[in-house]
Amino acid sequence: MNNLQVLDKLVAIGPRRGLNEQKAAEIIKKCLSDNNIEFQTQEFETTIPDCKKAELFADDVAIPCVGASFVSGIVDNNSLVLNSFTAESESSMIIFNPVSHGVCLQMYKNTPTVAINRDSVVQLVMANDIRGEVVVEHLTYQTENILVGNSTNPKKIIFAHYDSIVGGGAVDNAGAVEVVMQTILNNSVMLKTYLFVFAGSEEESVSSHDGLYGFEIFNRDYAHLLDNASEILVLDGVGITEPSFISDHMDWVFYVPEDKKTRKILWMQNDQTEVMKYYHSSLDSIDNLKQEYLDQAKELLKKQIND
Repeated sequence: MNNLQVLDKLVAIGPRRGLNEQKAAEIIKKCLSDNNIEFQTQEFETTIPDCKKAELFADDVAIPCVGASFVSGIVDNNSLVLNSFTAESESSMIIFNPVSHGVCLQMYKNTPTVAINRDSVVQLVMANDIRGEVVVEHLTYQTENILVGNSTNPKKIIFAHYDSIVGGGAVDNAGAVEVVMQTILNNSVMLKTYLFVFAGSEEESVSSHDGLYGFEIFNRDYAHLLDNASEILVLDGVGITEPSFISDHMDWVFYVPEDKKTRKILWMQNDQTEVMKYYHSSLDSIDNLKQEYLDQAKELLKKQIND
């Protein structure tokens, strides 16, 4: 891909949590500084589940897995094997994303849980003996939201989160960060009127089991900006197919207090069937992104901002 500003650097550092999330913030700030773009930061503390061990065996054969819980514990024959989209249990679980091509950490659970590839399900069902363990510690660290542009009375506010949970996090969400960065650098006049926010700690965390903590923190200090903005644009999961703005499922990608549901919020996204093939897995690499779709995202964002 040509003329990348931050995409390749963000993907290269791997899952952007903990120290790597801090590195990602530095990459974004350095790019802005190198281009003489002023910014301000909103620093805050976040706590995440830090998986130290995740293993699973079916009749003594190792099954590829990742830890997918906020807590430690044992996985065994009594653990339920469930679709991660609807998985709920008071006991331990083994979950899988039925549309993912990889081992997808769809979401964290409140009971001991490991995530597996859909192709491993039959192997588990046929096994006589299932055993495994997940060991989780909690990691607390400083992260930040990076604000660029008009932070006094912005007409519109544009968000893209820069943290990621597994793999390189190209589709989720380095591609969107790249689109927003290039929009800023190529249209600096917009900074007088609009506010662009690179958000930290968007993925699920101990601080917020539903995720979106960085957006929640932004709302804590800047709710008045969100209330007065004519439009809020959230970029999440672009660069893999043709982009579009939708207004559905906003609770997936942005924190909205119950009394603020009337805010005009749009989500720039790609075909979720395609996104989910790589989402939250080690397959979420830069190779999945296409320059033409990143360019389309930039043009669509510019058009929506100017409308």
